[in-house]
Amino acid sequence: MECTQAATAVSNKMRETDRIMRENQVNSPLLRLPAELREEIFKYALTDGKLVIGTQSMPVPKSHSPHGVRALLYTCRQILQDAAPLVFPCCVIQRYRMNVFDLTARHENMFIRGRIENFRIPRGHLIRLEYMRRMKVEAGRVSNNMGWMSLKRLFLERGTKWTIEEAEVKFRWYFGRENLEILWVDED
Repeated sequence: MECTQAATAVSNKMRETDRIMRENQVNSPLLRLPAELREEIFKYALTDGKLVIGTQSMPVPKSHSPHGVRALLYTCRQILQDAAPLVFPCCVIQRYRMNVFDLTARHENMFIRGRIENFRIPRGHLIRLEYMRRMKVEAGRVSNNMGWMSLKRLFLERGTKWTIEEAEVKFRWYFGRENLEILWVDED
């Protein structure tokens, strides 16, 4: 009996969601546009937005998490459904308090199975890598980690002693990506 009631409640919720989406489609000028055009608008709005990701045990403080990217997704259910798949390919992703050089294959699921195209490495993590190099400790290569397969651009915060050429050689080897674009950015 309880199972039937739960199934009915879910079914009613799905019908209500479909009704709201149909109404939004008719009433909203943005949602009346063709899906292909809306997708281009969402890509434009999300491109270069910064998204700081935490974990359940280490959530991101509100001061570290800009609202712009998430605000678009919270506009309505239809926009959430349309724009959510574009967040990881379009935004610049940064992990909160997790050093990229500590990642191993067991962390692969944290990176949404290869959908991240733009990743930012904070200056503190770069300085740590310089220290590891001086101590003759090799950082484990992540090129076999499937989570990085779509990585196209790496944003490095200024403040290390490396030249752009040194950084390109190191990170292209580290990520196993010969065509990886390396960009220097200012610290926030």
